[in-house]
Amino acid sequence: MNAMTKTYLGIRSAFAALAFGAVALTMANCTSTNSPPIIILTPLPAATPTPSAILVNPGSVAFTATGQTQAFTATENFYTGTLTASTANCTGIATISPASGTGPAASFTVTSAGNGTCQFSVKDSFNQSTSVNVVVSPGALQPLNVNPTGLTFSGGGGSLTFTATENGYSGTITASTTNCGGVATIAPASGVGPSASFTVTAVAVGSCQFSVKDATNQTAAVNVIVNPTSSTNPLTANTGAVSFTVPGQAASFTASETGYAGTLTQTNNCAGIATVSPASGTGPSAIFTVTAVAAGICQVTVKDSSNQVTMVGVTVTTTSVTAN
Repeated sequence: MNAMTKTYLGIRSAFAALAFGAVALTMANCTSTNSPPIIILTPLPAATPTPSAILVNPGSVAFTATGQTQAFTATENFYTGTLTASTANCTGIATISPASGTGPAASFTVTSAGNGTCQFSVKDSFNQSTSVNVVVSPGALQPLNVNPTGLTFSGGGGSLTFTATENGYSGTITASTTNCGGVATIAPASGVGPSASFTVTAVAVGSCQFSVKDATNQTAAVNVIVNPTSSTNPLTANTGAVSFTVPGQAASFTASETGYAGTLTQTNNCAGIATVSPASGTGPSAIFTVTAVAAGICQVTVKDSSNQVTMVGVTVTTTSVTAN
């Protein structure tokens, strides 16, 4: 029995440390007639980790122009869930991507869009959140330029294009239409930087100035001059005649007047002999197509808005076959 007592005490001493190490130890009575000791180890419940704070680096980003980018990192130690960025407060000022990342560290990129200040927030699945301050100021914006700086028309109806450019700018470039009423029109009303194209259409004789501006109120101007239709440059056709031998054949000619941006209109006396299209075109040159219908001779006359004309003769010949 002394030996069994020593064995029991030895076992109890060996597992004493386990009992202090957060386990429960249960032993059956130990006698000379009982089975060997039964040891049951019961783990204590696992502790729920407490989330650490979300940290961002850097805590603020600043821009001196639109279209610039900067990155920041959101970190939450021991967290492997989703870190989500909120974009609600920065509409029109900055954008952020991606929309979310995975902990413990996620990187986000901020792109400036327009002047102002705002805050992006980043939160985890426990609804912990932190913010990144965003500042977009005019700073060293590039100048807004137009090319060309002037547009000149000969008569109404013609269209010309200019381009407004501001390097490093991705905001809206807006055209002002208030100064050119009755003289010219412009389209579209706005475009997106860094470069936007606008089309000016002459309406009537006169002069005016279109202006374009960016979101920081930088402006640039385009001078518009619509002169009376000039007859100093003649209206000509690249051929004086077209001829056909088979109905259905087609040929084109070009009417041109250097420096003229108005309408070139065709009339003809070719009914039943040939068709001519389109009815009109826009200078300085317009292409017309003649299609043969039946044998005959006629003329196509092209006229500008100052009544200058050029003519193209049309001849359609067919070979007749007599059956005996």
